[in-house]
Amino acid sequence: ALFDSDHVDIYSNTVVLNRDDGIYLDASPYGAVYWNRVSQQDVFSDSYGIAVMGGSHHAVIYSNTLWSNENGIGVQDSDYVDVRENLLYNNETDGIDILGSVGASILENRVRLSRYGLYLDAHTSGASVTQNRICLNEGQDIYNSGTGYTGTDNTCTFTYNWNDSGVSDGCSNQC
Repeated sequence: ALFDSDHVDIYSNTVVLNRDDGIYLDASPYGAVYWNRVSQQDVFSDSYGIAVMGGSHHAVIYSNTLWSNENGIGVQDSDYVDVRENLLYNNETDGIDILGSVGASILENRVRLSRYGLYLDAHTSGASVTQNRICLNEGQDIYNSGTGYTGTDNTCTFTYNWNDSGVSDGCSNQC
């Protein structure tokens, strides 16, 4: 866990069997988390494979592989975070959570076999969701209760309150 650390890179790690979050940034703006493999974080503690929390604004989470965690990637109360080119599968609850954050960019991720593939909560606004493949999730591929989002060229089947630009029902492409 890193707390109150600016401009930190966390890369090329294998994180397995932690009792809480695998990689955790808190109040750490401009951090970069990339090329990590994170699996089997405690499925009974509501933990994340990668968590970016509490003012870790402008962080970048890219090219990570996360599987068999309680949740894959969580961004909470951190604005303008870039989540891109990650592979997430077989996570118990959610693949990617964006909670209470403004202006997140979710680009070219592959998410499958979770309860929700992408979850945008009611306190999230201005998210840009582009060219993701979010398929085969148990509940919804994309669950949105936020506002002011844009979506382009995503692939999914089941959505709640989500439409890509120019599409009247869900994603531009079906799984």
